[in-house]
Amino acid sequence: MNKPVFLNTNLTDISDAKCRCCGTLPNEVVRNVMKLKRKLIELQSKLPYFPLQILSFYRCQKNNEKVGGVPNSAHMQGLAVDIAADTSRLKYLIVKHSLELGINRIGLYPWGVHLDIDESKVSEVIWLHTDKT
Repeated sequence: MNKPVFLNTNLTDISDAKCRCCGTLPNEVVRNVMKLKRKLIELQSKLPYFPLQILSFYRCQKNNEKVGGVPNSAHMQGLAVDIAADTSRLKYLIVKHSLELGINRIGLYPWGVHLDIDESKVSEVIWLHTDKT
């Protein structure tokens, strides 16, 4: 798992969304990244005592394969983010407020929470992974 970076709440600074393996962020995904980042900034405002730590935002295809992501991962379109959350309370708060913000594709993992806004996929779903990856 990647070392987390804190969410930068400056909307125009999207450096926290760059691929963790190569530092890229293609122009064609920037609009998606900005859409999700707006929601993340709103989410952060609802969690003032819990700075959001980004584990993975945009992923290039090579990085997606390396981390075992699904072939059509929303991360590769800039529509998904993985957030570190080490307690059940923090996971609950992230899920609660994400749903309030209209984020309705959520994955729960031992390391934290996956949020995505990929409208090409089934919405209003929450899934649970019990492995560490």
